[in-house]
Amino acid sequence: SDTVLDLSGVFGDVDPGDSLVLSVTGNTDIGLVTTNLAGTNLTLSYASDANGTADITVRGTDAGGVWIEDTFIVTVNAVNDTPTVANPIADVTVDEDASDTVLDLSSVFIDIETVSPVLSIEGNTNSGLVSANLAGDQLTLSYTSDASGAADITVRGTDTGGAWVEDIFTVTVNAVNDLPTVANPIADVTVDEDASDTILNLSGVFDDVETSSLTLSIWGNTTPGLVGASLAGTDLKLAYVSDVSGTADITVRGTDASGAWIEDTFTVTVNAVNDTPTVANPIANVTVDEDASDTALDLSAVFGDIDSAAPTLSIESNTPPGLVGTSLNGTQVPLSYAPTATSDADIQLRGTDEGRGRGGDGDPVSR
Repeated sequence: SDTVLDLSGVFGDVDPGDSLVLSVTGNTDIGLVTTNLAGTNLTLSYASDANGTADITVRGTDAGGVWIEDTFIVTVNAVNDTPTVANPIADVTVDEDASDTVLDLSSVFIDIETVSPVLSIEGNTNSGLVSANLAGDQLTLSYTSDASGAADITVRGTDTGGAWVEDIFTVTVNAVNDLPTVANPIADVTVDEDASDTILNLSGVFDDVETSSLTLSIWGNTTPGLVGASLAGTDLKLAYVSDVSGTADITVRGTDASGAWIEDTFTVTVNAVNDTPTVANPIANVTVDEDASDTALDLSAVFGDIDSAAPTLSIESNTPPGLVGTSLNGTQVPLSYAPTATSDADIQLRGTDEGRGRGGDGDPVSR
């Protein structure tokens, strides 16, 4: 604050009735202190943030013009000034999983006595969201993956005298919906033809950092004529079509509450299994009179095979062999009867597929 000096008793004069006029005639440092005289009161006003010494000279002059001077010294001691925030750090807003942010803090703090205050990080209210690292006057903000929220970062500027000032800014990380991931891919499935249903538990297939509950759905089946796929909660049922083999790619999707999704595709392989031929149309028993003409049997529709269009025919047995003669001509079997002979004969015919599966029909022939 200003200093006011009473100069009424500084000068004296032996001449009776003389009144002295006061004046300031010298100031060696007007940049440090200024003077103002009002009557006998001298006011000293000090320049801000300045220190040093000044010689002030005051003159007393009598009515006859005779004067005398007095010089005194004003000393202003240095006081360490606190740094100030010249340019506050702007708040930072980024989206989740953003790249690092680098802030230049070189002009944030100023100090009348220090060219460059020393910077330091003094506070971080949410270090699990963002880390703050200083290298010189460069502040790097590194964001934690899959995290959102806010953090207040406190930066301090300290001068050489230990005085400091702080600036606080807020970092806001906006939440961004993350895609689910495939944590445990569904293993391919291999079964034999006509296998029982397969039940797969899909509870551990997908993962999401934001939710523990994903909606599962079937989004693809390249061969529905081979295998049917249905979901009940997290259980996927594979139901195989009878007598069919081949492969199918099944695609399962996991969708989070915001609609983001991921898919996993696995392959179902159904191995072919050779099916035994069947008797589709049993051969009717044949009854003829003694000495009858030959009987021709058409066997083309007798046997069926899901794997083969036409099983190979063969005659496996004929008992007794002397009663009825048999032979094969493609799918035709002529029966020739021995003269003057009567009795029953059992004829066994076989249909064999390419995988050597066999079907048979016994044709009792009576005569």
